[in-house]
Amino acid sequence: MAYIGNNPELVVFNIGVEKFNGNSSCTQFQLSRTGYSDNNAIEVVVGGAQIRPTNDYGVNDGLLTFTPGHGAPTTGSENIVVTYRAPVVITFDKVNADQLVPGAITETAIGAGTITNTKYAADSITGDKLKNQGIIRANNIVAGTITGNLYGSQSVSGNNIGVGAISGNNIGLDAISGNNIGVGAISGNNIGVYAISGNNIAIGAISANNFAGGGITSNVLAPNLSISVSRVSETININTAVVGSNSASGTNVNLDIVNTAVYYFSSNTSGNVTFNLRGNNINTFDSSVQVGNTVSVIVTLRHNTAAYRSGVNVMIDGGLIKTTLATPDTDNIIFYSGNTLPSHSPITSLESNMIGLNIIKKAANSYIVYMSNTVFGLS
Repeated sequence: MAYIGNNPELVVFNIGVEKFNGNSSCTQFQLSRTGYSDNNAIEVVVGGAQIRPTNDYGVNDGLLTFTPGHGAPTTGSENIVVTYRAPVVITFDKVNADQLVPGAITETAIGAGTITNTKYAADSITGDKLKNQGIIRANNIVAGTITGNLYGSQSVSGNNIGVGAISGNNIGLDAISGNNIGVGAISGNNIGVYAISGNNIAIGAISANNFAGGGITSNVLAPNLSISVSRVSETININTAVVGSNSASGTNVNLDIVNTAVYYFSSNTSGNVTFNLRGNNINTFDSSVQVGNTVSVIVTLRHNTAAYRSGVNVMIDGGLIKTTLATPDTDNIIFYSGNTLPSHSPITSLESNMIGLNIIKKAANSYIVYMSNTVFGLS
């Protein structure tokens, strides 16, 4: 016969007998087997005579009570004999932790969709509770259930996420922001092709301060990637430091192409200047630029009555790019706009000198530099 509600707990029934002493006044006796509430499940004999269930006694949750029609059993030693004639069936409206044996709940015992985000307390699932290799898959995640504040730092790393597991429609707006992702947690080989497309990224969701230096390089982008823009602006490095030197060799000024490509020195130069192009204070120019790419840099120097200039040569990663070489097709070389070396005539008023540098990377540590020099002054 089927049960309505929870399945009953399985009970092994053993026939048993209990004896009590009557005292001519007590009408209630507690059985050692609790859970009995069926009058017909036990047999009661008083003073050697069997009495009738319900008419003479009743039982409720193991408490034996004699009815007023029968009255209190007379005084005697073990003159009340109770025999258990049937097992008791107990059902549970909840399951406690101590009623579960290890391994009792397996994957097949959990219905699809039965565990949702409302069943988890905040911070209840941390990284050490996740198995490796693809334990989180897209069809197991309800939209919006994974937000940044539910994960400890670096709790979800690449080897715990299956390829294609998290796609755009499973991530709520602003759910994953830069400060919730540990350094190196999501790398290129853990993101399926087309997994993250433009319509899944909110405007402003990924900004420069969420990328580590050198985090996205050109070899990570697909060839012929089309980028459509309506406006492009460049941040200018406005530098108030005085550059130049009265020494014969001049002063080297580092230009960090990773940070900016436009430099404006607002103070008058104090001597001739030689530019050294590099990636930044950590990365070299060579490691920051791919073979076959070009880099354009504009530098503006201001002068007063002294006619200082940028050096006729430039440096890349500390190596001098020379003006004349026997083998220009294989060596590093610099060419000048108008086939004229940069120079100044004597000046008597404020003037600015704009230098344009266009660098082509032919091979590793192999460059051609095209240099232009334009003088701007007051009438």
